[in-house]
Amino acid sequence: MVAAQRVGYASEPQRVRSAEPGQTKMSAFDPFGLQHWLATGIAVGAGVLLPVLLRRFASPQGKELARKIIAVLLFVDVGLGPVISAGVYGLPLQHHLPLHLCGISGILGAIMLWFRSFRLYEVVYFWGIGGVLAALLTPDLQRGFPHPFFFVFFFSHGLAFSAVIFATVVMGFRPRAASLAIVLATTAAYALLIYPLNLLLGSNYLFLVQKPAQPSPLDFFGPWPWYLAGLVALAVVACTALYLPFGIYDFARSKARRL
Repeated sequence: MVAAQRVGYASEPQRVRSAEPGQTKMSAFDPFGLQHWLATGIAVGAGVLLPVLLRRFASPQGKELARKIIAVLLFVDVGLGPVISAGVYGLPLQHHLPLHLCGISGILGAIMLWFRSFRLYEVVYFWGIGGVLAALLTPDLQRGFPHPFFFVFFFSHGLAFSAVIFATVVMGFRPRAASLAIVLATTAAYALLIYPLNLLLGSNYLFLVQKPAQPSPLDFFGPWPWYLAGLVALAVVACTALYLPFGIYDFARSKARRL
């Protein structure tokens, strides 16, 4: 019996969720539709533009204030999702904890900004860009505009993305070669921790038990457990691609110094 069946999920051919409180035909999310691309563009655009403007125009005191405000907003946002899901809409709390990669990125991103932690940046850089962009491009979201879940989803992911860009552009952090090994090892360790927790809670954090209900690249890798190999491959490729610009720059700079 596959893991999806052990924790009570539908089998692969039946990956369709039943309607949840507040979900109507008018509020159903339309993946790859206008609302999806518009919200993604705003989240990513604002996440890049705000740090760039702060670096260009803000005073040192203004940058410090912005760093603390973004950190506080991340802390508030991480707690807001479960409150809305479980407290307002009565959804199972164990399925709406901030344990997906983007939720953990928000928590670690807040700590990173508040304490200026480069060690956390080495992980959050990859999770907060790679994980967030993957979530924005293929969101596991059932409710569309103007449902509160729609706004919470895109605001949360845009804020987590902005925190990483802020640390890179304003604070001057950047990944090093060792960061790639650190994030891959950390991600593997986190997945090993989350999988048994999924079995205990009947949840699907990191999509280790079942593929997302919405279309995603994991659909090309077959059913559980085979798509997990594709998940690992995508993670390695994404992390490598995110480090590659810095690696090329370092290589070119090192080569120029030898001349």
